[in-house]
Amino acid sequence: MIMDCEQYTGKCVCGREHTLETRKVVVAERAIEHFEEYMQELGLTGKRTVVYDEITWKLTEGKHVKADQNIVLDPNGLRAEDILIEKMMKDLDSPEVIVAVGAGTIMDFGRYPAYKLGIPFVAIPTLASSDGFTANICSAIINGQKKSTPMCAPVLVVADLDIIGGAPKRLIASGINDILAKYTSLADWRMSHLVDGEYYCPMVADLAEHALKLMRDAADKYAATGIADHEAMTMAQMESGLTMRT
Repeated sequence: MIMDCEQYTGKCVCGREHTLETRKVVVAERAIEHFEEYMQELGLTGKRTVVYDEITWKLTEGKHVKADQNIVLDPNGLRAEDILIEKMMKDLDSPEVIVAVGAGTIMDFGRYPAYKLGIPFVAIPTLASSDGFTANICSAIINGQKKSTPMCAPVLVVADLDIIGGAPKRLIASGINDILAKYTSLADWRMSHLVDGEYYCPMVADLAEHALKLMRDAADKYAATGIADHEAMTMAQMESGLTMRT
C-alpha cells in the first residue's frame, strides 16, 4: 500500500484548511529496497544522518540505507529525554535530512533534532505497535517532565513488511489495542461536539474510522487464524497517526 497524503490536505467541509508535513507513506514488502526512489521523488536530497540503536542496526543488517553519517545508539538505558537527545545532537555532522530507523524512542531521537534544526525527518519503522509514526508529537522527557510536545512529523514513512513481520506477538497485540481504543476516542469526540460544541471534522473522523475498520478486520483474522496481516495493521497505524494533526 502507498498512501499519498495530499488527499487529506486543503480546504475541508469542516471549514478549516488542513496541512500535513507527511507527504507519502509506503507499507510494502521489500519497501526499503526502493527507499532512494522515494527520497528522490520527494526531493529529500542533501547530507543525510541515519539514526539507529544497536538492536535496529542488527535487525536491518543487509538493508541499511545510504548515509553520510550513521549514529548507532546504545539501547541500555536509552530513553527519549531532551538531555540525551541533545547530547547526541553534538555528534551530528551538519545533516540536511535525518532518518530514524526503529520505533518510539528512536523516532524521537530523529524527530527532536530535525525539528530543532528545521530540516526534514524521515521514518523507517521496525515495529507497528502504535500510531505515533505519522504524528507530529514528540513524547519525550523535557525539562524533567514526560510530555507530548508538538514538533515535526516525518515527510516520508517507509515501512518494510519483511522487517515489521518479525515483531513478537505481544507487540502485535499492542498495535491492535492501540487502534481499537479509537472506538472510545471517536465516541468521546462526537459527544464533546454535540454537548460542548467542540470542533469536529467529518473527514478526520472518517479517516479514523477507516483505520479502525482495517485493524478490526485484521484483528478478527488474527484471532481466527493466528496469521497477522501486517500490511493492514501497519497502514491502520499510519492512518490513525495522521488524524492526530490533520
